[in-house]
Amino acid sequence: MASPRSASDDPRSGNRPTQIDWRAVGLRRTPQREIVLGLVQSTRDHPTADWIHHEARRILPDISLATVYRTLRILKEKGLIHEFSGGASPSRYDGVRGDHEHVRCVRCGMVEDVAIPEVGDVRERVAERTGFRMSSFPLLFHGLCGRCFRELEERGERSPQGVAPGGQRI
Repeated sequence: MASPRSASDDPRSGNRPTQIDWRAVGLRRTPQREIVLGLVQSTRDHPTADWIHHEARRILPDISLATVYRTLRILKEKGLIHEFSGGASPSRYDGVRGDHEHVRCVRCGMVEDVAIPEVGDVRERVAERTGFRMSSFPLLFHGLCGRCFRELEERGERSPQGVAPGGQRI
């Protein structure tokens, strides 16, 4: 069996994953955790567990899908990644830390990052009005991605959530 490598050593990853002090987050460092976290952090595509498992097996051939799911759950519980679940689409994962917003297609489940600087003002208003100190503010918009919208428009079908092709509410 090939020796396990960290995802940050993998030449296929375009981004360098954040280095984690595993003890500081209350976890033991394992090759499986490093690889799964590295893969989630190395892409902006918000991968599914199946994609992560497929890629992880290139690095650690014996890793099981159950291990990937268990690792994703632990990483989410420790705040190292975010999970986007919904409807019939598989969950997607985001390893980008820091404040940013997301859009998710209600048809295919794709998730993308979107930068909205004005959201900081919303955080401040909520804190002022409630007295809460915001620890996180995951904002997720739902709609149709361009591809799904075009497909529905070409077929003359109604879009999910009452949006007609052409973007008009129905």
